Amino acid sequence: MPRSIVFVVLSCLALIVADGTAAQSPEAAPPAVSGWDHLGVLVHSHNDYLIDGGRDRWRTGGATLVQFLRLAGAEAELRLRGEFITPWNSLQAGIDRPPAAIAGAALLAQGHLGGAEIKGGLEVLHVSESFFTFQSALHDFFSLRGYDYAARGDAVADRNYVALHAEVARVITLPPNAALRPFAAFEAGFENYSRVGVDLAIGQGGFARLSSRDPVSGLLVPAYRPAEMTEAGAGFVLTVGGDLTRDHGSNLYEKGGVLPTPQRMRLRLGLARPVAAWTFFAGVVHLSPEFEGQLEPQSIGMLALARTF
Repeated sequence: MPRSIVFVVLSCLALIVADGTAAQSPEAAPPAVSGWDHLGVLVHSHNDYLIDGGRDRWRTGGATLVQFLRLAGAEAELRLRGEFITPWNSLQAGIDRPPAAIAGAALLAQGHLGGAEIKGGLEVLHVSESFFTFQSALHDFFSLRGYDYAARGDAVADRNYVALHAEVARVITLPPNAALRPFAAFEAGFENYSRVGVDLAIGQGGFARLSSRDPVSGLLVPAYRPAEMTEAGAGFVLTVGGDLTRDHGSNLYEKGGVLPTPQRMRLRLGLARPVAAWTFFAGVVHLSPEFEGQLEPQSIGMLALARTF
């Protein structure tokens, strides 16, 4: 664990003091103002059903609502999310992760330091077995197979958590219409980890100034402002990325008799289409095994819609 923390700290410092090849986002930062302002809204959902044959397992699904705000001159992200994590008992009886149903609310502030983008804040999370009744009702409503709540086993105990999130990144422009964004991140208090990765954006818009990184998939979901897209160059923006994670102990494995893998990887691909103040986004993510004994990796899909003001 100490080596991993040192690695992330050094990566953060390297991003901040890197030479002048980096560039700010296409839209200049607005002047500081008092009070608050609503900058945009983003809704997205991930689910293994989209691309995984409806097998209803592991990181099976979730939804997120993001409000982009300006608070006392600083841009911020208010994120509300829910997630369901389930075993795959039909094929992995006795060697599987415990069920967990999660609801979280986070407030993340973002800014710049020495040319680096910094975002960080706190998230309050509640884990409750009662949330699974909602998931079961959804499966019944849509007549989806594969969900047997009675066979899931003991879920992660009801509990509240406070997690600290931080990410530091640097945007490097690549002519003619691409940008590279290496980053380092960590979370402490819930899913404890340190992480390094990189994202590549290909298209006129590059990386949106307003964007939210989904905790599960790692997709950097954009909410483009009209000023970030020129009339001649507006079109699709392709994003490709990946990251490596070092696990420092997760509260999602207190039951079930399995341990999280010490290292894991995520590979992702996304496609955004800005239209005026709207952004349509779809993505797919490959997740390496997250616990010891997991039979195979997993892929999940995401759909998102954003509106800026």
